[in-house]
Amino acid sequence: MNDVSVAGITSLRPGEDTVITSTRRLARRLRRDHDQAQVASGRSAWVSPDVIPWDAWSERCWRRLRDWSGSGRSPAAISDDQELVLWEEAASDDAELLEQLLMPGEIAREARRAWNLAADYQISRQALIDHGGTETRQLLQMAARVEARLRAEGWSSRAQRLASLTGSPHLGRIAPKRVLLAGFDELTPAQDALISAFRSAGTAVVEFPPERLDGVAVKRSCADPAAELQEAALAARRWLEACPDASIGIVLADLEQRRQEVEEIFDDVLTPTRIVPGQLTERRAWDMSLGAPLSSWPVVDAALRALNLALRPATFTDLGLFLRSPFIGGAQGEAGPRAVLDADLRAMGIQHIDLAGLVARIKSMSDSPSFSLQDLMRRLVRLQELARSLPEAATPERWAGLFGELLNVLGWPGDRPLDSAEYQCQMKWQQLLSTLAAVGTVTGRMSASACLDRLRRLAMEGVFQPEAAPAPVQIMGLLETPGLTFDALWVTGLHHQSWPRPLRPNTLIPTALQRQYRMPRAAPDLELAFAHRRTDALARSAREVVFSWPAQIDDESLRPSPLISRMTQEETPTATWDGLAAASVGHTALERLVDEHLRPLPAGTRVRGGSAVVKSQSACPFLAQARARLDACSLERPAPGVSAMDSGRIAHLALQWLWDRWRSSTTLGARRDVELAAEVDDAVRRACRKILDDGSPFSGTLIELEKARTVDRILALLVQDRAREPFIVEAVERECDLELEGVRFQLRIDRVDRLPGGALLLIDYKTGAVNVRDWHGERPRDPQLPFYALAEERQCDVVGGLAFGCLRVGEEGYTGYGAGEVPGTGIKDIDQVRHPPNGATDWRVARAEWRRHLERLVREFSSGDARVSPRRISEDCRYCDLSALCRRHELVAMGALSDD
Repeated sequence: MNDVSVAGITSLRPGEDTVITSTRRLARRLRRDHDQAQVASGRSAWVSPDVIPWDAWSERCWRRLRDWSGSGRSPAAISDDQELVLWEEAASDDAELLEQLLMPGEIAREARRAWNLAADYQISRQALIDHGGTETRQLLQMAARVEARLRAEGWSSRAQRLASLTGSPHLGRIAPKRVLLAGFDELTPAQDALISAFRSAGTAVVEFPPERLDGVAVKRSCADPAAELQEAALAARRWLEACPDASIGIVLADLEQRRQEVEEIFDDVLTPTRIVPGQLTERRAWDMSLGAPLSSWPVVDAALRALNLALRPATFTDLGLFLRSPFIGGAQGEAGPRAVLDADLRAMGIQHIDLAGLVARIKSMSDSPSFSLQDLMRRLVRLQELARSLPEAATPERWAGLFGELLNVLGWPGDRPLDSAEYQCQMKWQQLLSTLAAVGTVTGRMSASACLDRLRRLAMEGVFQPEAAPAPVQIMGLLETPGLTFDALWVTGLHHQSWPRPLRPNTLIPTALQRQYRMPRAAPDLELAFAHRRTDALARSAREVVFSWPAQIDDESLRPSPLISRMTQEETPTATWDGLAAASVGHTALERLVDEHLRPLPAGTRVRGGSAVVKSQSACPFLAQARARLDACSLERPAPGVSAMDSGRIAHLALQWLWDRWRSSTTLGARRDVELAAEVDDAVRRACRKILDDGSPFSGTLIELEKARTVDRILALLVQDRAREPFIVEAVERECDLELEGVRFQLRIDRVDRLPGGALLLIDYKTGAVNVRDWHGERPRDPQLPFYALAEERQCDVVGGLAFGCLRVGEEGYTGYGAGEVPGTGIKDIDQVRHPPNGATDWRVARAEWRRHLERLVREFSSGDARVSPRRISEDCRYCDLSALCRRHELVAMGALSDD
């Protein structure tokens, strides 16, 4: 077969000629070309040509033959979705497959694909039996179950309908006068058999001659796949600027895997203003043939998440997307409070919540005057009432109606007007519900949850692409190009490993049979011949053709495909594109403004965060300003088990209660081991109850595990306390104020011990790793304890030492230093410290150095210093959640930021 010449489309005879195309895209293109030709000739009305893709044409022929013969004499047609259900049931009934832990749904799709492929190439059941192994035997067993169900119900699959149509002796009753085949590279044996049957029935079969364009084809090397797409997009922009009416093709062999990347690059180059607020609906200069799964479109995604919440517990991710969705009624008026609710539920550590739990949470939080969710609350209460009345089981047809009622209660698809794509999505959703109802013919009654899972699978498998006016740049996959011509064409990805395509035979059909029947992707000679035909056809599809390849993918160097190696290599310099800014200002000289300061704080300003502000300032000035003054932070992501923060809170609270009661080492030492263990156990149990039972989702078993772990850690720490010289616990969780450089801080010290000499030992409990060297340097990693020391000295008290109370499993104990050693612990005299702070071996000098550094850090913070200047990128930026705000990745790429 050859590529189609569109020039003959206007010469079709209405009522006599039928054009059968290899793809839907080609059918649309031919109809559009015909209509444009009619308009150009001055006509205001005309008869539309009969242009139809192969699958739609064969189905139409089957229906016409059934109608002629009488509907009672033919099996009822089932859709592809209904047929897939039969294959899924057949896979689920296969005990051997289940024992291999294979997913029935995936196996069903692969089995149906293999069975239809065998039908397309007319491989007999006996040939499969004779040549097949275990996988083929399983395919045959599943196919037998499917066909038995089809016979029992009086149904027919698409492959069966094609076979019955081909073998019918009455084709002459429905045979068109002339059929024109457009865009077929090669017919499958089943297609060829049907065409031959129609030819025998009197139909004239014609192949469109190829349209040969005397163009120039060149090859071009690009740095990598991303650069290759960028250059293709820039070439399309140049072609459009030279001729706005040009038809441009961009071809990718791996379009399905790179859809998102293609969208971003071509939007950036061809329609950069779409990122401007209010311009998202601006018409694109490009169109992509490949749609996205219907479930990925926001309107449909919101509907699926809403139904999930109505029927079963939702994850914190699903709930957050539901609460923040603009497609739920009342979202415009309650957007802020709904986002706050999402953040609060995440902060509570709630991983899953059902509808009743959500309603209860909102009721408990509604006392705050700034928290108003009346509209959402009303909808959720009504949804809860409706959900309670749902039947335990029903047909998918009934569920489709009930799902619609549930969504109506929630006000889906929202209050604001939908744009064109969203409206088309809504219409597609209604079609999806109709498809779900039709699937019920095969499945019978099912639970609401099972039906929702089925609906979600249908949405994931259904591909949707909004209809829009034709765009000058057409982006498509390699197999969609037959029959199409362009003014300019760019074909990407033709390196030596990808073209000809690698072999990929079907795993369920014997490879020997696939080669014998000349099936695609099964034999090297077939793939080479196919690649030759496609390359030659593409080279003749436009007057200017570029075949490109990436010179490197990851660390692997690539060569051009041997099929383009003899072409002339284009040597034009690589083009560059600076994005929207360049498009907006052209060659205008720009002034560079770097604003790295917020407005200075007024004297006496109280800031939230305590010593954490100074810690952030030391790590990165931008981080401190963003946290303390902008209140910037990411949403919490609840994780399974007790979080590190809650674990630390439990230990802190238990130790607070214990030392509040004991108050001295004497009281501690008087406790027998059994009594001490009982007291610690009681304190930890009460702390767990307060922190984990206060609205937490944790089970009793989990709480018991955390309790036992915390008891062991505290007892291990108390071993060192019992070994110390007598001391008094002067305060636990002591609050104190500190004003430094005009900034007021409120601090809370975990514990303050009075040592035998009268000096204070300041203790900070840590459940993670500790290192006293984190107090050192001009930008200390953890200046918390030195900051506390400064606050105590401002109260005219003498601080004799600082220590971490480490509660990390296996490392329990005290570590620190001061004016003297604390025997029985890891608290050393500063003279004994191997790497003293800033080289100071005297306690007084060390405190003076801390004071100097802390005052400078607070002074920088107070002045509004907001430089993106991390102490060390590899350490301080690794877990920072504000990188999108500071844009450090761009700064690193520009060379403005490094670890040096």
